[in-house]
Amino acid sequence: MSHFRWFGIAGVSIITIASIITGSFFRTATGFPYSPLNHFISELGWEGHSSLAWLFNGSLILTGILFICFLLGLGFSIQNAWAKVAGVCGVITAIFCALVGVFPMNRLPQHSFVAMWFFRGGLATVILFAIAFLVQRRDEIRIPKAASLFSIPAILAFGSFLILAATKADPLSATASLGTLTEPPPFRILAVVEWGVFIFTILWFLGVALLVPHKKIAS
Repeated sequence: MSHFRWFGIAGVSIITIASIITGSFFRTATGFPYSPLNHFISELGWEGHSSLAWLFNGSLILTGILFICFLLGLGFSIQNAWAKVAGVCGVITAIFCALVGVFPMNRLPQHSFVAMWFFRGGLATVILFAIAFLVQRRDEIRIPKAASLFSIPAILAFGSFLILAATKADPLSATASLGTLTEPPPFRILAVVEWGVFIFTILWFLGVALLVPHKKIAS
């Protein structure tokens, strides 16, 4: 019953390794390296600008599929309605995660649409699972209630990104002109916050997956 944890761990491992490798080989037109301080995550999958775009986009698709399996297992392993709703919401969000790889920045309108719905769905998912963890009955605890603590930084990251993004009509369109710039600005708050979302989402999946017990536990 707890084997679904490995889908979460595998997804985290694949997207993390692919991001590090792709970022290491990324160079701007003038030879500057990739930096989370001024580059958006999606630029790693920007065909024609990222030399290993295929690796990053492929990892997003595979990670989305693995997260679907993990979130289904997690949602149905917890015996309350909140978990079922969270699982469904999580599956939809994971689908959007995979679609970000299907629609890289070369297809900016579609990319912006699926990316923004990933952020919205991600926020809803971590909130719903936090509630699901906390409201488990004492005699039906499947996941330690402490798992809800992983949702706090993820909620703050997702919320901050969506609030900042709301100040722009199309928050990802700012990257569309990078191909004509000698070098992007040295610091972009939205890019930094987006990387915060990435990091805390990865930590959420990893933390929750590692807390999945081999058998039912007591509170």
